[in-house]
Amino acid sequence: MRKTTTIRYEKTKSELSRLIHVGVGTVTVRLCFFALYVIVSHLLTATPERTNMGWLGGLVDNPFRISDDFNRLIFLLQILLLPGKLIALALIIGCISISYIRKALF
Repeated sequence: MRKTTTIRYEKTKSELSRLIHVGVGTVTVRLCFFALYVIVSHLLTATPERTNMGWLGGLVDNPFRISDDFNRLIFLLQILLLPGKLIALALIIGCISISYIRKALF
């Protein structure tokens, strides 16, 4: 019985090391895409014209204009980029704070 337990442990250990090796590449790719998202959201500023969003404040489509469709698309883009902008702002504030603390201490 001990031999089967040892074999199962060795098999689990090798599978775990294989999964960790595969996971490092996946994590690296995800971090690269996350960094790209934060940089793009920091650099892009989407500001729709809020007076032309459609009828009832954008709830109902205006069938006679296409510009309200574009404004709603820009508004959606603004919503999708907002978390990245907040993360970028926090990173910038953190870097500035760390530089001030370094100057104060040294």
